[in-house]
Amino acid sequence: MPNPLTVQNYHDDFQVITELLVTPANGIAVFYAERDTVVDAVYYGVSVVGGSLSTLQLAKTTTGTLTTPASASAAVIQGGTALHTAQSVSSLGTFNPALTTPGNDTNLVKAGNWLGIIVGGTIGTPSILLQLRIRSRVA
Repeated sequence: MPNPLTVQNYHDDFQVITELLVTPANGIAVFYAERDTVVDAVYYGVSVVGGSLSTLQLAKTTTGTLTTPASASAAVIQGGTALHTAQSVSSLGTFNPALTTPGNDTNLVKAGNWLGIIVGGTIGTPSILLQLRIRSRVA
């Protein structure tokens, strides 16, 4: 029977994660950082628009550690640190919001923390593909 490998047995992870957001909820968790993880790029593909002033934003929790993980509750995610400015999802298209201050580690999600969605305005019933490019090599 194969034993599960611990994260220390993996060298570096380089991944592209996609998540379909249909009527996204405020504070929904998207990704858990099992080890320090860098978000290199964020894309939103809007195929069905949201309300006229609807926005999405990614935020990370900052209170968790590997031994004491942060809660994945909506309130904790909403109180976290935003990775980029709010992106309007009230028009069709592909959007790549610029990450804010990566030089200050804003795009670094420390082990034990969550990455989640913050909804702004009246979201309505959009259909959006969220794509993240992440890596575990912190450089």
